[in-house]
Amino acid sequence: MATTVQDARAIVLDSIVHTGTATFSETKLDRAIIAACDRFLRETRIVRKTSNVSLSDGTTTYSLATLKSGGTDFEQVINIMHLASPGWERVEMVDYNSVRTLFEDNTNEGEPELVAIDGDNLVVYPTPDAAYTLKVQTYEITDQTGWTIGGTDGTTLAVTLNVPDRWIYDVLWWGARSYLLMGAPGHPDARPAMAEFTRVIIPKARGDWTKSIDPKPRTTHPYTSTPRVIL
Repeated sequence: MATTVQDARAIVLDSIVHTGTATFSETKLDRAIIAACDRFLRETRIVRKTSNVSLSDGTTTYSLATLKSGGTDFEQVINIMHLASPGWERVEMVDYNSVRTLFEDNTNEGEPELVAIDGDNLVVYPTPDAAYTLKVQTYEITDQTGWTIGGTDGTTLAVTLNVPDRWIYDVLWWGARSYLLMGAPGHPDARPAMAEFTRVIIPKARGDWTKSIDPKPRTTHPYTSTPRVIL
């Protein structure tokens, strides 16, 4: 069951001994919750989404701001990109100088093979010879839609945190708690809580989004050899 802002505030307060609702303001609680959730989501990349970027025939440069407003934030891109089916050709994200050099040497057109960031723009190489759809995978950070920091309105209290349920208690109990107590100099629980969060919780969660299956052991060896006979 998704954890709401109201639930999250209560969990963080419960994680700290001898505190009540008057000890920390809702604003301080919210900022600690967001800091912990952002760090967890950013470092684990556990919450992901795939979006489409439309590439136009003959156009090599695309505004990052426009792409972000359309739902693709290249500041949070994961380097897994390809053209939409049926081709599924891989498109690599490289340093801009690599693309710039290629443009200097030739004027090739065809299916996009490389993309790079040039300041505020995404640059595609080679120049598209038709319309293409680029599939982009990005990771998510805290979704603050409808969340007024420190608010007590119904909309704010009902906002749900986008950290997976299986990790949210750990993120709040250790992460948000440590960020909150870091603001109380000398509190003995601040550093141990942060160490648990950064050295145990986050490392364990990395790669949790993947489901791997061990390959079936081979019953026969791919090649045979003649036993050596020593006389």
